[in-house]
Amino acid sequence: MPLLHIADEAAWAARADHYAPPSLDTEGFVHLSHPHQIEATANRFYRDLPTLTVLVLSADSTRAHVREEDTTGHGVFPHHYGPIATDAVVRVVRWRRDPDGVFRTPGGWT
Repeated sequence: MPLLHIADEAAWAARADHYAPPSLDTEGFVHLSHPHQIEATANRFYRDLPTLTVLVLSADSTRAHVREEDTTGHGVFPHHYGPIATDAVVRVVRWRRDPDGVFRTPGGWT
């Protein structure tokens, strides 16, 4: 099962062999979601953006650096401790809000 990350556009554009969003410096980890969590995350934190860039990560490639934790009171989410190797990103999805302003899962993340 893949892990998902709503990417910071500037950090993703600046990547070389790894991706390091601002949260890595400010919180010490990269926020990830399981597929069943991404829709709620997008609508809770990114509702004001018309389009998101979602990185689909190979869970096998990131497993050594991922911890399942509840750091916000919103449930247990995967957190990646360290930058993400760009070769762990198996797909990049541009995710648009529906006309009613809601992000809805676009049919699968694999």
